[in-house]
Amino acid sequence: MSSPKWTKEQQEVIDSRNSDLLVSAAAGSGKTAVLVERIIQMITSQADPIDIDKLLVVTFTNAAASEMRERIGDAITKELDKDPENKSLQNQILLLNKASITTIHSFCLDVIKSNFHTIELDPNFRIGDQTECALLKKEAIEEVFDELYEENNQGFLNLVESYAERGGDKSIQDTLLQIHSFAMTTPDPIRWLNDSAERFNVNENFDFSDSIWAKYLLEFVELELSSFEFENYVKGVKKIPKDAPEYIKIYKDRSKSTRDKAKKSIEETVKSSFNKDGESIYYELNILYKLMKPISDMVLMFDTKYSEKKKEKSIIDFNDIEHFALKILTDKDE
Repeated sequence: MSSPKWTKEQQEVIDSRNSDLLVSAAAGSGKTAVLVERIIQMITSQADPIDIDKLLVVTFTNAAASEMRERIGDAITKELDKDPENKSLQNQILLLNKASITTIHSFCLDVIKSNFHTIELDPNFRIGDQTECALLKKEAIEEVFDELYEENNQGFLNLVESYAERGGDKSIQDTLLQIHSFAMTTPDPIRWLNDSAERFNVNENFDFSDSIWAKYLLEFVELELSSFEFENYVKGVKKIPKDAPEYIKIYKDRSKSTRDKAKKSIEETVKSSFNKDGESIYYELNILYKLMKPISDMVLMFDTKYSEKKKEKSIIDFNDIEHFALKILTDKDE
């Protein structure tokens, strides 16, 4: 059976070494085959061979991991058929069973199980199911609110007064849980929460034009502009004759509606932000800081209580899997 014929781009991926590499290709275009060939060439290299168990190969699903392992095994076997006495290839077959070809969660769990003592985790920990974790979250957020009510925490009370609905403070609890869920998608949730609040804490020398807020607004305007090409719109609409069929006029009206929406959005952004003086923006950010800081503190309080409750039951959730593994892998030895 002849060897596959790779395209120029595929061959570049296979041969690339000693650098980060991002491959984007359509489904069914041969990404897995290229990855397998890349791995085979790395472990059979004459100049700088590497053992298969020294590679980390991550897939999205367990099924994909099993398929990848099988493909690599088949590829090694084919190479052995060409050179049966090759000791290195024989060794790769033996090492394949313990190679890290797995999903990201399985890899992270392996890291945690091998290093649980470094993060003071019960070695008999288990992964809590969604219902169990949801109940613990509910208990934790209610305890946070009870404590803050009892303390008459002014920042908390201002937040409740500003945003609580007639039915109570559940809407605020839900918002805090959503913020916590988003924060857990970042590498360092605690730092993200603190930094997000402190961005509103500006001093009298604050220069809006040089701030992160101005950067965000400009990025938003650029995104709005990029979503609709005005020049192409003008050229296209001008070419549509007045007596064009009705179905063509419908698309003309849709294009005009898209343009008008983009234009209105940009005009509102300019009107609400770019027409204000620096003193007004400074004043508004300080008011917002008095709300953002309590929100950040409350989410951090919730995270602490939720973590304590999980620890009491020796459970972790899916966010913990990634964060614990990251902590273990990035902590420096004392």
